[in-house]
Amino acid sequence: MCPEANKSEFEDVLGSGGIQRKILISSEGIAANFGEQVTVRFSEYRKDDNSIISTLQERTFRIGDGEVYPALELIAKLMCVGESNEVHCEGRFAYGEKGWEDGNVPPNTSLRIVVELLHVDKRPISEMNSSELLVEATNKKESGNRYHNQRNYEHAEKMYKRALKLLESWQHSEKEAEECKKLLIALGNNLGNVQDKLGNGKEARKSCLEVLKVDPENMKAMHRLAQIALRESEFDEARETIKKALDMDPTNRTFRDLLNVLYDKKKTYTEMEKSLYRKWSANDKNETERQTTESVGTPIRSSNTIMLLTTLITCVIAVLLTYLSGGITAWMNG
Repeated sequence: MCPEANKSEFEDVLGSGGIQRKILISSEGIAANFGEQVTVRFSEYRKDDNSIISTLQERTFRIGDGEVYPALELIAKLMCVGESNEVHCEGRFAYGEKGWEDGNVPPNTSLRIVVELLHVDKRPISEMNSSELLVEATNKKESGNRYHNQRNYEHAEKMYKRALKLLESWQHSEKEAEECKKLLIALGNNLGNVQDKLGNGKEARKSCLEVLKVDPENMKAMHRLAQIALRESEFDEARETIKKALDMDPTNRTFRDLLNVLYDKKKTYTEMEKSLYRKWSANDKNETERQTTESVGTPIRSSNTIMLLTTLITCVIAVLLTYLSGGITAWMNG
């Protein structure tokens, strides 16, 4: 049973003032636990000027999966079905440091939220049928898309991965196979997109290849794969991917432009390699000449030293001979 409404006071949910709530309408309905699915209806306002961000949105999500921002997820867990709350939260528990440009929400904006808990589904994922799992995966994809639109690519990546994990062991019927295939392709392309934006080209490439396993003619996956290959100077892979796309659609302007980029980049890369080779060759030549000069110069310096010593010795001997000669002459004359 949920607590009685207190229309005059806000409850400090975290004890830090970061999230506060006031019960507007109390209820004796069921409450959600961690891992259970809830459906809420909510409106958002900027707390500083009370301007509207969104009104009467309905959102279905699973508690603990991070499909919505922290304040909304936490409050939904505290509520009972039929209950309505007013919530005040700091920006870090809402749209955070990134804000939401399209929703006119600057970074770190505090919100006022009015939220009602409509439904709680207590069944675990393991008890859902194939149609329900498809809906669950679609909800995760839509959560990922919202995070992507808010430029929160890290959370978007998590949502797309959660959705794909749901489909890994999914036993679907033939009737649902085509719908499942479409969802797998969309999720794979979306995942590759955010991974690429996060600078993780290696993982983005893997996601593109996974899409092409399901749909070998998927243009979106081929385009991203070619772009990644060009960026990494993997010219053979880029050429192969572009050629495959143009074989399918020779007039495709996007891939024809990529082909021109490939030619230009490969030409620049080749010229750079030649320049580096010339530089290295010149350095090697200079080093060889220096070593040759040093090896030739050493004997020359040694020879000059010997000649100098010989001259000095000759002079000393001459002086001694002169001195001795003078001494003998003086002795004889004496």
